[in-house]
Amino acid sequence: MLELKEDIFHLADGRQERRVTVESMILGMSASNSNVIQKGDELLQVNGQNVDDLPFPAIRESVCGQRGSLVSFRFRRFQESANSSSPSKDFQVVLKRGSWGAEHAVVSPEDQDLLDVRSWPRKDSMNLQK
Repeated sequence: MLELKEDIFHLADGRQERRVTVESMILGMSASNSNVIQKGDELLQVNGQNVDDLPFPAIRESVCGQRGSLVSFRFRRFQESANSSSPSKDFQVVLKRGSWGAEHAVVSPEDQDLLDVRSWPRKDSMNLQK
């Protein structure tokens, strides 16, 4: 289970910007055991629906569901640099609700490669035949 938080930013031009981010995860459940989702990741979509289109209580409701059912998330991870935070990686995770173990979290190989900067490019992916 994911605990989410909502932050409202007031922009200089009078508009508001909202971010929904991961506050915490319940240890031992599929979200924390996925080893992919991290505190501070911005939630962009739940089951293909943009969170910008939903009030916060509806977002929290859509994260919960019947145990054993699947839920799809799209997140954005911000990369910290010396100068500023800049959007660096969007990725999708499919979790089985109410499950224990990383085997109940699915991340595409492409998204996993983007998140695992230590392995990209993989040495074996660069083999060229002579």
